[in-house]
Formats: sequence, C-alpha cells, structure tokens
Amino acid sequence: MSMLDPSVFSFASSLEFCRLCHVAPGQVPASRITGQVRNRTWAIVRSCWLYYERESSRLGSQTRGTNSCESQSAPALAPKTKALTFSSLLLLGFLCSAASGQVFKGHKVGETAQQFFSIATMAESNTLTTQYCKEYLANPKVLKAYDRAQTHSGDVRALSQSKDVNGCRDVQSALDGKDVRVDARYATELGSGWADFHNSRLVILRLTLKAGIPFENVVADIGKELGGAEPTKTLVTRQADVGGILQERRANWNANNLQVEADEMKDFEYGDMGVAVVVADSEYLKEKTTREATRPSTIH
Repeated sequence: MSMLDPSVFSFASSLEFCRLCHVAPGQVPASRITGQVRNRTWAIVRSCWLYYERESSRLGSQTRGTNSCESQSAPALAPKTKALTFSSLLLLGFLCSAASGQVFKGHKVGETAQQFFSIATMAESNTLTTQYCKEYLANPKVLKAYDRAQTHSGDVRALSQSKDVNGCRDVQSALDGKDVRVDARYATELGSGWADFHNSRLVILRLTLKAGIPFENVVADIGKELGGAEPTKTLVTRQADVGGILQERRANWNANNLQVEADEMKDFEYGDMGVAVVVADSEYLKEKTTREATRPSTIH
C-alpha cells in the first residue's frame, strides 16, 4: 500500500505530501485522472491527487493555483513550486504502486485492523469473523458456559461451548486499537499462524506453510512480492541428543519497510514440517526494540 494512500496513512500531513510531490491544486484536473482509472496504478494516482486537494483546502489555500506548501507556516518545506505535469503524476503512480504489492495471504502489513477483518473469515463457518464474533459474544448461553469453564476447568462441555470467547475478544481488542495477537482461526485465509496488531494496524504476520511446499519456491515468491529483492541466505544446523544433524535453510529480506524471514522446519523423526514465514513492519520492530531496551528492570 502506498504511503500516499489517504485511506491507509491519513495521518500524513499535506506538507509532507507537498515535499514529495511539489504539486499545486488545479494543475491536473481531477476529472481527467478519474476517467483514466483502469488499474491499481491509476487508482493510486487519483488517491494522491484527491488527498492533496483535500488537505490543501483544509489548510485554507486562497486560490486553486496556489501551492499550500508555500504558506508562511512551512517555509522550510516549501521549495520553489514545480508544475507537476500529467506524465509526471503518472510516473508518481508507478513509483507508488511499486510498493503497493507485498500481499501475503490476502493481507498487507500496515493495513488497518478494519481492513484486515473486512475479509477475515472463521475457519469453520466461512462467515466474516466480525459477524461471527458479534453474534457469538452476544449469546448468553456462550457467556454462561464461559463463566462456568473459568471455575470448572474439567467441564469439557463448557469449554467447548465457549472456546471462541477469548479469541473473539482478541479480535475486538485489535479493532479497538490494543496490542494483541489474533490466531489464524479467526482469519482462515492465513492457513496456520497468527497476526499481531498495534495501534489498530497489522504489524506482524506469521504464516506456517504446509509440508511439501519447496522452500526455494517460497523464497522466489516472497522475492517477487518484494519487487525482486534478493534475500540473505543462511544455513542453520541443529544436532540431536543421539548425534543426528539437521540443516534448515533460512532466508531474510529487509526491503520496502518490511523485515521478512522464511525458515525451513524439519523434525528428526518426521522430516519436512513445512516453511515458517514471518513478515514484520520494520519501524514497529525498531520501536519495540527501543521500548524493550529502555524499560525499567524488573530485578533492580
């Protein structure tokens, strides 16, 4: 998803947009762009333009031909305005669309929780997770069974009747902007794995691809999603107590604001166990590392 797409990064200021695009309202008719929306590139071009027009209006541009970048409030971010021709705007669209891939099992790291759960479905009923959880948590029988399961851990029936209470509450927490991990049961399109949310956004995806899928195919497919980025490849060696040795291939990418890792999974007894893929937002990982390094010690 492009950083210029207002539906995803609405917090971006018009000043930043000006700095990137140097475009003045009125220089490219929005109707001309609208008529050319044929594919994702054109959609991104239109999103860029409409976002800028909206923000320019909000900041009180005096005329249609005045670049709000040149306002008195932001001289440092206001180089001499350059007319952005239609062909230049198209080029911007192609540049934006280059980063709009990176789709993993139907989802993009960075998308909102609302976007994620607009397509996420339950593993068994194949209904939208949000619809399922809303009805599930509103069922008094389910909540009664849940309360009983908390005090009677051996009550198999109560446990079965309330098995999705915690998971559905995690879904609601993600939508409410809390830091939470949601299991793939509540997003069956993921297959096996989980999704981490932070500030109402998807920040980490963990996928477990089934045994039998060639590791080299997974590496090639991830590279394509990352625009042809080449990974760093390593070989991890594990030794069993009885002397056996397992070698598992690993590939790492750091591209397009993502950190991606693919790991072969092998077992001494069962052999191939599939491929684990983790896709994470690079900025989120940096922030997390900083928070962990600066938090007060629990033992000092």
